[in-house]
Amino acid sequence: MLGESVGEAVGESVGEAVGETVYQILYYSKDVESFGSGLKRITNACKEANVKVDFKLMKSGFVVIFQREKENITIAQVEAQVEAQVEAQVEAQVEAQVEAQVEIQIMRVCQTKPLSSANIVIALGHKQLSGNLRKALVNLRKEGFLEFTVKDKPKSKNQKYKLTEKGIEILKKYDYPNEVY
Repeated sequence: MLGESVGEAVGESVGEAVGETVYQILYYSKDVESFGSGLKRITNACKEANVKVDFKLMKSGFVVIFQREKENITIAQVEAQVEAQVEAQVEAQVEAQVEAQVEIQIMRVCQTKPLSSANIVIALGHKQLSGNLRKALVNLRKEGFLEFTVKDKPKSKNQKYKLTEKGIEILKKYDYPNEVY
């Protein structure tokens, strides 16, 4: 195969011969496995997958062009895809708003005095500490709106949540949005 044209390597007539020197350089640099077998494998694999492949000869070598068929997407498919995306976005926004409301409620009940998680549950009118409330408490602490009263023992049975200065400021902005602070 040394010195054959790209077209001859894949069984087509494309044009000028590719130099033996180029093959040797690629082969000895281990950039190709063997002389000419890659182009044949590409062509055969593309034919098996019904993908059109063209070789365009350039001054400095050649370019392999893969052409896939245009997908025939119906209006119904587009509408279904858009509807699914809108539903997912709306669901995410509603979930974020619900989480924000729960966090505001927790900050409000902790505004007057530090409360344990059990007392927060009662103050909010819940029966038990749900995953949503637990997540909100973690988020509020992470954001610096609540802090533990027993800082060095996070698992203490006497642990309570206290509204921080940052939490007080956020609550003011939320409760009185037209005020200038």
